[in-house]
Amino acid sequence: MLDALRALAGTERTTVLVVTHRPRVMEHADTVFHAAHGSVDIRPRLREGQPAW
Repeated sequence: MLDALRALAGTERTTVLVVTHRPRVMEHADTVFHAAHGSVDIRPRLREGQPAW
C-alpha cells in the first residue's frame, strides 16, 4: 500500500488523503492533521532537503 501511495504522491499536482493510526504511514506525509477531543492540530513535516519556512 505504501508503494502505491508513494507513486500517487509523486505525480504532479496530486493530493493524497490518508486516514491512519499507524506511525509508519504518517512518516511519509508532508502534513499530518491530528484530530482529538473535538479539535484538529496541523503538523507540517519537513523532508530532507526541504526548506524550513
